[in-house]
Amino acid sequence: MVVKWYPVSETIAEKSAWEFAEKNGLDMVTILPSTCLGRLLQPTLNARCAVLQQLLQVSENT
Repeated sequence: MVVKWYPVSETIAEKSAWEFAEKNGLDMVTILPSTCLGRLLQPTLNARCAVLQQLLQVSENT
């Protein structure tokens, strides 16, 4: 089993933020973009960009 730790940490952080906001009477809004596009900062594809590339390649072949 492969655990993708980045999404796990994002989920835990957001849950903690919601709990903090509720406990302290704060209004909170979150934005969860499905994909951010632009130039890559690294020389190779990261995991998110690789998934997007695979999806685009599959749609080209259908």
